Amino acid sequence: SWFRRAFVTYVAGEPSSPFVQMATELIKSVHYFSTWPIIVFNFGLVTPPAWTPEEFPRLVILHSLPLPRENPMKRSFNFNKLRSILMSRVKTGIQ
Repeated sequence: SWFRRAFVTYVAGEPSSPFVQMATELIKSVHYFSTWPIIVFNFGLVTPPAWTPEEFPRLVILHSLPLPRENPMKRSFNFNKLRSILMSRVKTGIQ
């Protein structure tokens, strides 16, 4: 089924990386200021242990394999933004 509306973002990296820390702050902000769910696409190999349902009840984590980086398939990591939008199944989303 589809979400009627949600926040959508994407991330990859170790739990201590700056990008995962920024995503954690975004998740906290959405939970503090909104009742909408937040869908986070994890294109990395590890999910931060702090991202629990008890801590973030409106967090939906979806895992996806990263894109191959070998030639001729070199793509920017930011191509995952489009992937996350298309795979999120959100009718009205904020990226």
